[in-house]
Amino acid sequence: MTAWRRAGPGTDWDAVVQRHAGASLFQSAAWAAHRGEHGWQAERFVVDGDLAAAQVLLRRRLGVTLAWAPGAPLASGSVADAALAADLVRGLLTALRERYGRVYVRFDPTAPPGSALATGVARACCRPLVRLNSGLTVVVDLTADADALTARMSKHHRYELKRASASPLRWTAGRDAEHIEALVALHGTMTRRKRIPTAPQAERGALASLCRHFGDGAVVLIGWADGVPITACFALVFGDRAFFHTAATGPDGLRRAASYAAVRELALALARRGVTELDLGGLDPSARMAGVARFKEGFGGRLERRTGEWHWGSLPGLVLIADAALAVRRGALGA
Repeated sequence: MTAWRRAGPGTDWDAVVQRHAGASLFQSAAWAAHRGEHGWQAERFVVDGDLAAAQVLLRRRLGVTLAWAPGAPLASGSVADAALAADLVRGLLTALRERYGRVYVRFDPTAPPGSALATGVARACCRPLVRLNSGLTVVVDLTADADALTARMSKHHRYELKRASASPLRWTAGRDAEHIEALVALHGTMTRRKRIPTAPQAERGALASLCRHFGDGAVVLIGWADGVPITACFALVFGDRAFFHTAATGPDGLRRAASYAAVRELALALARRGVTELDLGGLDPSARMAGVARFKEGFGGRLERRTGEWHWGSLPGLVLIADAALAVRRGALGA
């Protein structure tokens, strides 16, 4: 079985992550620091030779260590054999069990279905009954020019962009208190209109924490009309890829189709920074989220399917208890 070791304190963790296929911002040092403010401790494990890596978020509950690894495990491109991948995953599970004893582990790797890593995880773990993510997302290519970016959009989205251009907005990008407050206010207006609770990741403290830890990699884009914010979106940059985190539009913004213009403006702003891809942050095709799915798909990105979540427990019954707990409190792990 492949031996994993803890990464040393002087390790440039982001560089380690970027050397592996499917590098995710949820494996970044900034994400770990952000989640550290919410009770999670990060541990980092590697296999020598850059064969594999994993950042695992940990917290202790009722005598069991919860180990949540969004975007992990990561494997190098040389891991092309499912048997080797399964051995790597089992080695990581063993390392976690030996270090923490009673442990519940949940992985959410970016590997596509059918890949060696996806197959290896499936051999070592089982599917949870309750999932946090769908395993689907839309990724927009930002290497094309503005006209090509627009041309790839659906007919409906191009129409809405034309409608939005009838009343041009002033756009600003930042991560200061003014931008955060504008986003929080718009999000609050939106959730009240939809009669849904505010997601924990869109609360003021969480947004401020992300801006603090990601620094220049945090981008809050605000669209203003007559000095009033009417639409906003928030993205995080890691390497050459950005992740669409949160968005909100007020009543005036809805009348102006400002949310369509906001995503396009964000894409152009990110492209100017050298970002090559924008991950629109997950796609849930269920009836409850069908409108959001259509909105994301309309921007002409490619549908990216990932293997999704897998879990494992060191004791019989842990996975069933975890499923029951998440069914009651879906947001318990966060991202």
